[in-house]
Amino acid sequence: MDINEYISSGFLESYVMGLTSDEENRQIQKLLVEYPQLKTEIVAIEDVLLLHASQQISAPPSRIKNIILAQLPFSDDQKIIQHPASIPAQKTNGFFRFLAAASVTLFFISAITNIYLFNNLKKAEQQIASLNNEKTQLAQEFNVEQAKYKTMESGMSILQSPYNKLVMMKGLPVAPNSLAMIYWNTQTHEVFINVHQLPIPPQGKQYQLWALAGGKPIDAGVFDVSDSLLVQKMKVIDTAESFAVTLEDVGGSPTPTLTAMYLMGQI
Repeated sequence: MDINEYISSGFLESYVMGLTSDEENRQIQKLLVEYPQLKTEIVAIEDVLLLHASQQISAPPSRIKNIILAQLPFSDDQKIIQHPASIPAQKTNGFFRFLAAASVTLFFISAITNIYLFNNLKKAEQQIASLNNEKTQLAQEFNVEQAKYKTMESGMSILQSPYNKLVMMKGLPVAPNSLAMIYWNTQTHEVFINVHQLPIPPQGKQYQLWALAGGKPIDAGVFDVSDSLLVQKMKVIDTAESFAVTLEDVGGSPTPTLTAMYLMGQI
């Protein structure tokens, strides 16, 4: 049970003002044993209610006084000539008891209204916070998609360069359906890879691109396969006769694992 949420629900205020049912009263008494902080909260509520009640009790406006005096059992002449100070003590006491009861009733109504408005305010604040979170999340998702679009746009310009050599790397027996394209710029020697199909690597593993020249492998960098639509830039390769992809530990390896070669393509 979230005791703070229970305290902020306004249920304890209703209990102090005697607005709860017998069953609810028994439930609160049980919770008071289990959560001592509820006793402190109830005492604080009682103090606030008593203070507010004392502030609310004041001399009634003349209009209210006239209405109340009209209900007292005096003759018309007495109502006109008698000053409240000359009213018999018993009737005067009754008047003030009535006034005090009316003031307390008005206070309770005011308190209940304030609790209701406070709870609604809390709900509104929570809804505003939720909407702000959704707005932030949507903005983040938009930024991610915008970055992807820019990357794809940049990739399209790379693919359209007339200086690119296209190398199709096909799947080897370990993954025969795999496919990726290499774009090697013969002027800048930049290398880009576009993965069309590769199995998702297991935990702790990552794919690594190699350029083969004179029978020696040259590290061309590691890459991800999380988004096959992206053209990923690899390391610059000055010379190459073919390209290959192996599965290595995350971060890459200084030499290729030949038994874990997934793709190969000749220039």
